[in-house]
Amino acid sequence: MADATGVAEVMLGLPGFQVLDASEADAELVLTVETNPSAVVCPGCGGAGVAHDRAPVEYRDLPCFGRPVRLVWRKRRHRCPHPECDLGTWTEV
Repeated sequence: MADATGVAEVMLGLPGFQVLDASEADAELVLTVETNPSAVVCPGCGGAGVAHDRAPVEYRDLPCFGRPVRLVWRKRRHRCPHPECDLGTWTEV
């Protein structure tokens, strides 16, 4: 682990997530994270899904180093490119 991002990922303790940014705002620690890229399967038709966009979702967490923590997850939204599928888009969980 050669950089601060790797240290932050270990401290976060969420396998499959990478830390994009760590900052301080309004006296709280703000960690911006996203999941590691992976192949996506449409839950509607079982075909391959494609990346559509990202939506930030905020969570409040227990204090870290004596400060409140806000976790900002850049949640991936996917879409199904198959016209016969009625699902459209969905977000990762």
